Amino acid sequence: MTWPTKKLGEVCAINMGQSPSSSTYNDNKNGLPFYQGKKDYGKLYPTPRVWCSEPTKIVEAGDILISVRAPVGALNIAQEKSCIGRGLTGLRAKKELDQDFLFNFLKLKEKDIANLGTGSTFTAISKKHLENIEIPFPPLYEQRKIVAKLEKLLAKTKESKRLRTEAQEATQNLLSAELHKIFKEGKKRGWKEKELGEICELNPKKSEIRNEPDELLVSFVPMKAVDEYAQAITYSDDRELGLARYGYTYFRNGDIVLAKITPCMENGKIAIAKNLKNGIGFGTTEFHVIRAGKDVLPEWIYYILRQPFFREEAQQKMTGSAGQKRVPVQFLEKYKISLPSLAEQKKIVARLDELSGKIRQLQEYQKSTQSDLEKLEQSILHSAFQGK
Repeated sequence: MTWPTKKLGEVCAINMGQSPSSSTYNDNKNGLPFYQGKKDYGKLYPTPRVWCSEPTKIVEAGDILISVRAPVGALNIAQEKSCIGRGLTGLRAKKELDQDFLFNFLKLKEKDIANLGTGSTFTAISKKHLENIEIPFPPLYEQRKIVAKLEKLLAKTKESKRLRTEAQEATQNLLSAELHKIFKEGKKRGWKEKELGEICELNPKKSEIRNEPDELLVSFVPMKAVDEYAQAITYSDDRELGLARYGYTYFRNGDIVLAKITPCMENGKIAIAKNLKNGIGFGTTEFHVIRAGKDVLPEWIYYILRQPFFREEAQQKMTGSAGQKRVPVQFLEKYKISLPSLAEQKKIVARLDELSGKIRQLQEYQKSTQSDLEKLEQSILHSAFQGK
């Protein structure tokens, strides 16, 4: 069946978010719930963590929320009147377009919308991108019939996704639970705590490679090359040192790179630099670099800083305007970690490496089941919007 199409801008009100002054944020429910981006709204429906006493852009209950900045395309639905920041846009269907029909269509197009994103540090899409998306436009009664059938067909995939998500969360907590047990044992044994600034060099100077020739090939690592799930550098490009040494962050093999900007830090972008071209790497200025000193293994620091408890504390210490908040280096300098002997660190790291390997196997299996469910859901949605 062939239906006419309309551009989203013709049949939908598009309300681009705008971040209010951070001085109006509060946690005592003064004003409206505030959502900056995907990281704030979580699962359907969003649960507020921050309120805003002087809201800027407002969405109403039932409005569709779409993430327009890193990541792009993720969907949710506003549960109540709320304020949205620059990371989100509110969508409301106009007359003759069913809101649930619109939501299911956007779900079908989520990856296509994500591919519209542009930007080096983080991807983003504009209002114009959204306005020009074409949507099938059958009569309203037909839209509602499609929505009713989709609800029945997708109910089982939603339940399967829920069970898979529970299993994923349990898997992700395995490493944190093991570290908690290790720290508890260490406390009994009298491990000392040390500030990172005492035992590490933070953001080492480029001057140590000033004598290297400009034509020397080095690795260049953009932010998107640091995978937040694997928490590793997944790829890099070769560049001449002369093209990289100015305006980028320097590191070398064995250094830890940590995203300092929101939402990359909260998402878990951290890695140990390995296999760099000629041992030298450069990347975005939104990296902090941590170089382990003689009394600590980089892997020991990495395992601690990759945990949610570190990210949660770092998030509380971020500075800057909304949407551009960063972890200050002073927070890292003063951050304390338990410091067993090097011999004990090596034993514990080996134990954590083994556990991490098992976790990765579980995650790969869970990823494959997730992919199967997503393909099934996309197949159902595709058929629906093809009139089948």
